[in-house]
Amino acid sequence: MEKVKYSVSVPWSFLETIWACLFIVVVMLVFSALVDVLGINILQPPMPLFALIFQYLVIAVTLGFFTRWRRKADKKQLGLTSFAWCRAIISILKGFAIFFLFGLLASILAYLLGSSLPGYQEQISHVSLFGFGRGGIAAFLVLAAGVAPVVEEVFFRGFVLAGFENRLGHSWGNILSALLFAIFHLELSSIIPLFILGLILNWLYRKNKSVYPGIIFHAINNLIVIILEILAYV
Repeated sequence: MEKVKYSVSVPWSFLETIWACLFIVVVMLVFSALVDVLGINILQPPMPLFALIFQYLVIAVTLGFFTRWRRKADKKQLGLTSFAWCRAIISILKGFAIFFLFGLLASILAYLLGSSLPGYQEQISHVSLFGFGRGGIAAFLVLAAGVAPVVEEVFFRGFVLAGFENRLGHSWGNILSALLFAIFHLELSSIIPLFILGLILNWLYRKNKSVYPGIIFHAINNLIVIILEILAYV
């Protein structure tokens, strides 16, 4: 994966980026505490659905406040720009090849060591949290392959990566934003592949100067995971 340097001048500061991330964390912690106080089982359908909807609403509102309302940022500054389809398709295919290669190397290493690496062991089914009925699967498809890629790419690539790079430079901004992306998913057992995924999505954003190719990659990746989980169940 060749090194690509691309940055756009953004009106929000590094500190505002940190504050936005902290606000989201605090709100979600309060939400989690409230759920516990009320004695609600967050893993019992349809609670995972409501929790995800609330989470993405919080991210979207926070993003809107710090960029559009507070700083009057335009679409280009958030990475919502046009892109070359041919270049995007090639870079997306490269991204999947790299992601697959890391998975293959992790499997070989796990075989040699006699134990699985974090993130490359058998995972808990996400679909099961929504129920395997038509309604549960449809809701999860819309959220995981539709809403999540759009919200997460605009937030982590268009907002966080840009904010970090303006203060920390390309290398550290790239690493820390990818790490934050991995931690955000609250799946510490999968933090390694999520971190690698974050790096690939950062590269796609820089390579295409747009968040849209990353959204496409993210949506396809999530869709593949969902299909594999459903096939494993049946």
